[in-house]
Amino acid sequence: CRGEVDHVYDDANYFLNHHTGFYAIVGSGMLLSFCAIWRGDLRLWHEAKRHISTAPCKNDTDREALSLSLAAADSSVFDNKIYPAWFSKGCFDCLLPDAHPAAHVFYGRLLYMVAYGVASKQYHLDGIQGLGMMGMVPNVLEPLISQAVVEKTVIPEIHMRLTCAAAYHNAGNEIAAIEHIDKAVALAAPDRLYGILAEYWRQLGRMLEDRLTVLLPEDVKRIGELAKQYAEGHAKLRSAIRNRYIAHDLTPREREVAKWIAFGFTSREIGEKLHVAESTVKQVVLKIMQKTGLNDRNDFVYIL
Repeated sequence: CRGEVDHVYDDANYFLNHHTGFYAIVGSGMLLSFCAIWRGDLRLWHEAKRHISTAPCKNDTDREALSLSLAAADSSVFDNKIYPAWFSKGCFDCLLPDAHPAAHVFYGRLLYMVAYGVASKQYHLDGIQGLGMMGMVPNVLEPLISQAVVEKTVIPEIHMRLTCAAAYHNAGNEIAAIEHIDKAVALAAPDRLYGILAEYWRQLGRMLEDRLTVLLPEDVKRIGELAKQYAEGHAKLRSAIRNRYIAHDLTPREREVAKWIAFGFTSREIGEKLHVAESTVKQVVLKIMQKTGLNDRNDFVYIL
């Protein structure tokens, strides 16, 4: 949560070396998978998933929790293909109550990824196209956020608020997006949970940076450094897993333009959204192509 990857790595290995229970092993495996993302370490990624998959299940509840944990680890690198069917429907009945807050976080991420996939034409859902589903994601997340507030589960609340902010931002509701960002930052600030904020820098870009500049001016540089570390590790790991180069060094403006192109918007439409000239957008597109080596705008989806 604070971006202290080495400490998390040591803690995970301590539990693996001193505990043999199912949840200790699965939890440690999940921690190692997060470390693998921050480090861009494919070997550690496979090690983490091996620990999770070999945890000693005693009953159906354990087996369902294991399958969800493996899917949640994969979803961190934007692969949502192996989520259990019951989870994809938003059912958490087979999980222990203590697991529900974390499950809500990953369910929100799943919805966001599917909405992103629909908008960028990676997925097809009957009757839904464009940003239609993106606009519906907050309708599911808002009640889960309210539940997190009541239960005082701070870390899940931060994650869900930032996911909700990204959905609102993509759907064009900037006011609601900023409201959730500000509340997430207020929750993260007391304990300096800046690693969480850094993880969402890619999705929220300039909007998050601008709000941090206002709300945490003394710490925005540190959070930006963590965001760069996370982006580099995340891109390196995703590139290795997918055997395809994924750029990490795009500027917030370049990433924003790439996103709207992936969503099917023209340079003129993007210019209107960003309040810049169409020629400026085209210049940004050229810079993106130069940095990534991509020659086809249809391939921009791979760098998001």
